[in-house]
Amino acid sequence: ERYASMPPGDAFMYGTHYSAPAFVAYFLVRQRPELNLHLHAGRFDEPDRLFFSVREAWASVLRSTSDVKELLPHFYCPELHAPPAASFLVNSLRLQLGCRHSGE
Repeated sequence: ERYASMPPGDAFMYGTHYSAPAFVAYFLVRQRPELNLHLHAGRFDEPDRLFFSVREAWASVLRSTSDVKELLPHFYCPELHAPPAASFLVNSLRLQLGCRHSGE
């Protein structure tokens, strides 16, 4: 709807800058924390902006035109990545990622 309402020649699909490295760091924060630390000057991002759950990330992409995250190959072929399975979603390194405003 928004795209169709824009003047011809000025229309655009996404009103945000996308960044593939940021998507990778977002989803892999529990397995490869150094990626996130590198993007945020040696600190983790705010707890409310860190990856929390697949359900929450999916809901955000569906409701927000500025959330343009893409899934990583880890979601499609976990057996090709070490360690295998959904381990990239689990905080097995016991990182101190902070407490969200909701208390989680």
